[in-house]
Amino acid sequence: MPAPGQRAGLDRDAFPADDAHRALPGHDANEVTFQSPAGDLHAWFAPGRGRTWAILVHGQRATRTQMLRPMTASAAAGLPSLAIGYRNDAHEPADPSHVYGFGQTEWPDLEAAVKYARENGAKRVVLVGYSMGGAVVAAFLQHSDLKTLVAAVVLDSPMLNLSDTVDHQAAARSLPTPLTWTAKQLTALRYHVHWDELDYLADTTWVRTPTLIFHGTEDGTAPPADSRALARAHPDFVQLELVRHGEHVASWNVDPTRYDHTMIGFLRAHI
Repeated sequence: MPAPGQRAGLDRDAFPADDAHRALPGHDANEVTFQSPAGDLHAWFAPGRGRTWAILVHGQRATRTQMLRPMTASAAAGLPSLAIGYRNDAHEPADPSHVYGFGQTEWPDLEAAVKYARENGAKRVVLVGYSMGGAVVAAFLQHSDLKTLVAAVVLDSPMLNLSDTVDHQAAARSLPTPLTWTAKQLTALRYHVHWDELDYLADTTWVRTPTLIFHGTEDGTAPPADSRALARAHPDFVQLELVRHGEHVASWNVDPTRYDHTMIGFLRAHI
C-alpha cells in the first residue's frame, strides 16, 4: 500500500511500460526486430490465429506501450499483432532530419513492418494508428504499393491535417490567430515543413477499406472535426465513434469494455 505523502503519477497508457507480457497474458508476446530504410527497428509480437495481422503504430513522442490498449483487443480478436517502433523513437534509429515527418518520413517504416508480416505468413493486415500514427497509416495508404494487403484500418484521435492540429491546439491555449499563422510560416522556413503534404483530408482517396475511428469529444490535441470530415467524405467506409468526455488517445480509458467490444466486433466483421 502507498504510504501517506508518497508521490504518485497517472499514466493513461494503463499498462506498465515495456511489459507486453503482463498486458497480453496467454499470448506469449515477445520482442522482434525488422529492417526498414532507417535501420533495424523493434516491435512487440503477439501470436494469433489466421493470416491477417494487426500492425499497430503509436503516436508522436509516445512508445509502443501506448499500443498495448488496442493490442489487447486485436489479440482477443485472434489476430497476430505487431506493435512497432519507428524512426526517432527512443532507442530506435534517427531520421536524417532528426525531426518527425508526420507520416511523410515514417511510412516506409510501416511498410517495412508490413513486409515483415508478409514474410512471416501474413496474407492481409489491419493497420491501427494512434494520434500521429494515424498520419503514418494515411501516408502509407497514399504511397505504398503494399496498400493492397490492407483489409481494414482502426484510428484513434488521428492527426489528419497538421495545420488543423496546430490551429486546434493554439485555440485551446487562447493564442491569437495572427501569432499562430506567423509561427506556422516560420516553421515552414526553418524546418522545411510543407503544410499541404501533411493534409490527409485534401485528398481522401487513400480510404479504400473499412475504417473504424475513435475520437474523444474533449480532445485538445487533434481536432475531432477532422475525423468527422473523413467520416462525411466516406460514409460507406468509415465508422466514427465519438466518445463523450474522451481526451486525446484516451477513448479506451473512458470505457475500456465498450472500446474493446467495438473494436473486436469491427475486426471480426471485416477480416
